[in-house]
Amino acid sequence: MGLEQNHGGQYLAFQTYVQSFFTTLKECGIKPYVVVDGGSGTNNNKQETILNRGRDKVRRAHSAAQTGKTEDILPVLSQLVFQQTLIVMAVPLVKCLGEADCELAALASEWRCPVLSKDSDFYIFDLPAGFLPLHHFQWDRANSFIPCKRYTTSRFCSFFNINNQLLPAFASLAGNDYKQHLSNTIKWEYYVPKGRETLEYNLRRLEGLLNLLRPEVTRYALTAPMPNADRTVRLKVCLETLGVNQETLEGVPPHLRLPVAVTCYWLRRAKPDLKLLKALLMADRTVRLKVCLETLGVNQETLEGVPPHLRLPVAVTCYWLRRAKPDLKLLKALLMVMIQGELNRQKGLTTGDWLSSIDLKDTCLHIPNQWPSTG
Repeated sequence: MGLEQNHGGQYLAFQTYVQSFFTTLKECGIKPYVVVDGGSGTNNNKQETILNRGRDKVRRAHSAAQTGKTEDILPVLSQLVFQQTLIVMAVPLVKCLGEADCELAALASEWRCPVLSKDSDFYIFDLPAGFLPLHHFQWDRANSFIPCKRYTTSRFCSFFNINNQLLPAFASLAGNDYKQHLSNTIKWEYYVPKGRETLEYNLRRLEGLLNLLRPEVTRYALTAPMPNADRTVRLKVCLETLGVNQETLEGVPPHLRLPVAVTCYWLRRAKPDLKLLKALLMADRTVRLKVCLETLGVNQETLEGVPPHLRLPVAVTCYWLRRAKPDLKLLKALLMVMIQGELNRQKGLTTGDWLSSIDLKDTCLHIPNQWPSTG
């Protein structure tokens, strides 16, 4: 930025810098619309990230005070000066109640204009006009136009040969402000393509995860690591994925262990109001069913004729079908697995007896890739 930031107070120089930036945009025929973050929300999902950033700023300030080295520390009131400068320049400015990411993406999609930001979350949004990373936006070299680089999810997915519906899953698995990455338990770098093993660790981990999400690698990952695995091994892998210890499920009937494990995972991630949850558990079965179906957007009439123990899977499938809009081949594959499970239940076979021998076809193998797109 060119400002001496270690001692603060350079608000006039900062204001001049901001004015120069937006004047350059105007000269290039660009009409900016600025959207900034508000509060962090009531669920405190980013509390740890905010605290870590605060600690890092204190560390950098201490380092700057001791060594005199520039540590990129803006004055405390710089955000207020930025907003006041935009108001004086009549630049449209909106401050959101919470984070601005979704509102910005919605506006960009409606107006079909690019988003200029340094927030890496916009690498995941499917923006019609793309995303302009701020560090590639060379406005100080403008001459009737501004040299920059434009990113689009379509080009990204085409390059890495992955389904764009998997980008939210990629972001969650790689790590973000809400969820730290899973490299301590899952070695994504194991899947890095040949010839790319010399990449820096973080890049190797990300590229390995992207490679894993490619259709042909996903098929291998689902079948090759455990082709003849014992049912106990498969259960262990499933529970580790959900973050549930086997000891937690002691005393739970075998056919209820997976639903209980998924419920534990939901409780940990969603952190619902326990008072409401307790009240719901104590409510009449009809009330619980009504709440569940309303949450999934399914009418009770839809489930008439469906056996009671299959109503929840069918309701969830209806929700998935409506939200994800999957290929009908995938829906057929899922229904075939459900029917096979029901037939084996009627024959007295356990899940392990038929799951270990079932021949997973390509369409079935793609099913897990579709579920993340329902969010």
